Amino acid sequence: MNIELRFPRLTDAALLLSWRNEPLVRKHSRDQTIIAEDVHSKWLENRISSLHLAPFYIVHLGTLPLGYVRFDPVTENEYDISYLVDPSFRGKGFGSKILLEGIREFRLTFPHSILNAWVSNVNLASQKAFESLGFDLVEFEAIFRKYQKLSK
Repeated sequence: MNIELRFPRLTDAALLLSWRNEPLVRKHSRDQTIIAEDVHSKWLENRISSLHLAPFYIVHLGTLPLGYVRFDPVTENEYDISYLVDPSFRGKGFGSKILLEGIREFRLTFPHSILNAWVSNVNLASQKAFESLGFDLVEFEAIFRKYQKLSK
């Protein structure tokens, strides 16, 4: 069964918020606060209205939501990439597959953009996923490391 990408909808708000506030996700996030439902709903409305500038995909395996991959603009030609794997699918190799498919789709519209990934120093699975896709380690800080991939 192949994984498929789609843009998020407002009806995905509860799922996305539950993923975002999940303890392990917060532990590895640059913003570790619990997000309130009203704040999240407003954020999602804004993201949906700007998908043409800041792509964001929910990833499915058949009808099952696997996670998401998101591209946040830093500059006109540079994006931070974030992804998440649903807790029930972690440890099964889906992280790199979600990233690979998300990057393929992103590159159709933004072929020459630089991608940055900020990964927690203790998140070995994400480090491995980005390294397996050819991202280079370009910065190492106390809590996070920055991976980068240039165009195609």
